Amino acid sequence: MPDNSDDTTKPLNYSQIPIVTYTLAILCVLVSLANWTTSLSPIFQRISVLTTFSNEQIWDGAFYGLFTAFFAHGNFAHLVFNILFVVLLGRTIEPVMPRAVYLLFMILAAGITAGCELGIVGLTAIGASGVGCAMFGLMWAGQARFESWRTIATNQNMGLVLIGLLLCVVVSALKIVPVANIAHFSGILFGVCMGKLWAAPKQRPFFLAVLLLLALVPTICLFWMPWSPKRTHYLANKAYDAKDYERAISLYHKSLRLGGKRFRNWDAIKNAWAHIAANAAARGDLKAENEAIANMVYAARQEGESPYIKDAKTTP
Repeated sequence: MPDNSDDTTKPLNYSQIPIVTYTLAILCVLVSLANWTTSLSPIFQRISVLTTFSNEQIWDGAFYGLFTAFFAHGNFAHLVFNILFVVLLGRTIEPVMPRAVYLLFMILAAGITAGCELGIVGLTAIGASGVGCAMFGLMWAGQARFESWRTIATNQNMGLVLIGLLLCVVVSALKIVPVANIAHFSGILFGVCMGKLWAAPKQRPFFLAVLLLLALVPTICLFWMPWSPKRTHYLANKAYDAKDYERAISLYHKSLRLGGKRFRNWDAIKNAWAHIAANAAARGDLKAENEAIANMVYAARQEGESPYIKDAKTTP
């Protein structure tokens, strides 16, 4: 339950027009449309390149991709639902907050939710739903200060939001639709912590500690993720590109132990052994060449049939 120990604060003399909210919503529409129609114009393609990033690109240094992912959406329904959610909440939150503080909250929410998804799942997420969850969490935890928040951020609505998020987990687990569930739940947690810091002074030390721990996840995931098969495979690819084939093979095996994709890792191991065999042949080291070839053949047997290529049917 929200802390009701503080007196209700009436809206201050901030602008009643939620300029930041509307601007972010418009940018979401423009960026999403550009991403869906990259073939129509080089400008649209450029916008897509500047706003959507893979996990490998973020690990390579495009850290701002954690923030710009907020603007991109996968399809029309995804865009409309998220925009309605953000605008509904934003036009209630923004008028009672300093605009700079509100914008900072939105930026932090975008980075933390996308960063937690990357850090725990190992994949990037797109869309504004994680930020929307953070906004609702902020309103629910901070409603003691603002009467206008209470009509939306009720306990009943919080229950409905949590039920919706659990349904998203089920849908994702059944592989019906891929959903960034970690972004959703980390968003709720981030919003609640921020609301408590604002509205519940006596509880601030606890929620500040939770907030700092939450912020550590995206910070760590940018540089260190020994639990992640995807991050380990990425590091193996970097070693492979640097022609450090022995280290690459070791990391590919580690990715397999962590649950990484079988074909991708064994295929890469096979190719790495092929390079080692070629280097040994160039040196005239017959023993090392034969050993590398044997390991290459073993890896080829382990990788099996490629899941990315379907057998072509031949006509008699």
